[in-house]
Amino acid sequence: MKRILLWMIVMLYAGFGNAAPDTYAQYWQEANRAYEAQQYQHAIDNYEKIVADSVADDAVYYNLGSAYYRNKQTGKAVLNYKRALRLNAGNKMARENIAFIHQKTPKAIVALQELFIVKAYHTVLRMISANAWAIVALTCFIATAALVYRIRVKKIRFGYRWLSLSLVLTLLVMSFAFTAYQNNQNRSEGVVCHNNAFLYDKNNMAVVKGSIPEGTVFILSGAEKESRVYITLANGSEGWIDKTDIEII
Repeated sequence: MKRILLWMIVMLYAGFGNAAPDTYAQYWQEANRAYEAQQYQHAIDNYEKIVADSVADDAVYYNLGSAYYRNKQTGKAVLNYKRALRLNAGNKMARENIAFIHQKTPKAIVALQELFIVKAYHTVLRMISANAWAIVALTCFIATAALVYRIRVKKIRFGYRWLSLSLVLTLLVMSFAFTAYQNNQNRSEGVVCHNNAFLYDKNNMAVVKGSIPEGTVFILSGAEKESRVYITLANGSEGWIDKTDIEII
């Protein structure tokens, strides 16, 4: 299980919430101890206490997801792995664990295979966090501006060739930064957290289209009727699902 110190996060949020920093550290240590002792529900309870006061980084969500998986709650496991990825898109273990859960899930509903160039773009995008992409984009912009200045003042050799390359690189990095930011702001994803969830027909909510496996990730459309919300699955299927069967990432 992933191990990192929580002290920096604790100190950052020391002025917020109702619990003292020492309490957060105790929750973290007790949760890790319980996980190692295979007391998974106790570990979950302590990780959730950290999350409840918004003092959580991707490591907390990752560990929480692992505890839920060991506790045979695959929906909650996927949910927290996805939350870890929102905070750190480069968390490779969280992404691999989601894929592993879906691989082990009978009749799992997953996205269609991406084209090579799209897959390559997403692979690069996930290498670092949205904040890191923003810093890289700003650095590239400053470097390009400095190059423009040097070309105009010192007339450096092959300056315009270097400038063209710099502009292309800056635009590419800015696209990564913007996409990463949009992904972070997107709160329309959810996860099926019950093992007996059903998808109802989009035109007639009395008609069941089929069951949806626990741990399935979907997109919310924003439409709601009575106690149900309208969703789109990774394979393109659409319909209504009970609110009690899902949680929003």
